[in-house]
Amino acid sequence: LEMRVLVSHPGMQHAHQLAWALEAAGHLAAFWSGVPVVDSRYHKVGYWGIFAPHLRAIPVPAVKRKHPVVFPLLRKLCSSRMFGGMGNELNHRLDRAYDFWVARGVRKLRPDMVVCYENSALNTFKAAHEVGAICVLDAASVHYLAARKWLKEVGQFNPAWIDVRKQEEIDLADAILTCSELAAGTYQDAGVPSTKLFPVPLGTHMPETALHDKAPGARCRFVFAGSLRSLKGVDVLLEIFEELEQEGIAAELVLIGGVAEKDLAKHAGRLPNVTHRPYMPQSELFAEMAHHDCLILPSRFDSFGMVVAEGMAVGLPAIVSDRVGAKCIIEQHPDSGWIVPCDKAALKVAILQVVRYPESLVTASRAARAAARDYSWESYRCRVVQTLEGIYARYVESAR
Repeated sequence: LEMRVLVSHPGMQHAHQLAWALEAAGHLAAFWSGVPVVDSRYHKVGYWGIFAPHLRAIPVPAVKRKHPVVFPLLRKLCSSRMFGGMGNELNHRLDRAYDFWVARGVRKLRPDMVVCYENSALNTFKAAHEVGAICVLDAASVHYLAARKWLKEVGQFNPAWIDVRKQEEIDLADAILTCSELAAGTYQDAGVPSTKLFPVPLGTHMPETALHDKAPGARCRFVFAGSLRSLKGVDVLLEIFEELEQEGIAAELVLIGGVAEKDLAKHAGRLPNVTHRPYMPQSELFAEMAHHDCLILPSRFDSFGMVVAEGMAVGLPAIVSDRVGAKCIIEQHPDSGWIVPCDKAALKVAILQVVRYPESLVTASRAARAAARDYSWESYRCRVVQTLEGIYARYVESAR
């Protein structure tokens, strides 16, 4: 099957893994991203490697890549305190400008398929249809109607014009990739035909070496990894652990990640059974998580949640809310963790069950390690290439 695919993203997310997969399969026409990568076959000695030795490295030649870094640089500026609450809207407008830039290139490249990401696909899709290319929307989040509902729970929202644009992108897309069955379900609930939806669960890096088992302790140790924000359910976690401390329950929580909401960091600092540690690189995160007993991710919505696979890779069973896409890992491997409703009372019950019956963690730890093997980036690359080949074959067949 011969097809030429353009992968485009104003930043990065997991687009580089998709580009890598397509290049390995002989399908990549071009990879354009605001955040640059370097060619892993040349040990990062290329142009970008000189300036940023920690950039992601993938085996895609420079001749197939473009990296207009002006867009992520401006995004960082717009996210600063200088613009206050306008930052989110300005970032979406930057994505729109990037979209115009890509659309011009599509008319020259004339690929067979374009894969774009929400907020930066509309004009690219229009140009792609002009040259007869298949349009694939790689949706990194849930449908905007579900996001609107769940954002409202924490007093957040997107301007109406952003959601209008997202709907136009959905309408123009010939196919939509989602990060999980959960995310696909939100699109279907919003009226998108199931024939247009293709769930492709994400992956994660696996630890390079075996990590030592956790030393036994008197207190059950939970770990959360991610940005400290209400959307991740951190506010609920802190309320629960404050109650556990008052009730004399032997449990502790470590939060690892940047601070998106300062009030949460202040609340964590007041609790003797909660520790906050700043963001750490993945290699350090693996080693740190291995010292805990259970991962916890009570997000109000999370299209996937790669930290679940990361934690399981080092033997951590997970407690996740039913709005976390990575719950699919536990659904396929029920002994590897616990899925609870996105509700404080239900989450507290699950935490107490783990604390009171720590022997359940032994079996769950072994199951978690086994479950994680299906969610490596290598597995993702195989899944996504097969999916895109199937989409392309279907449209070729229908055109005959």
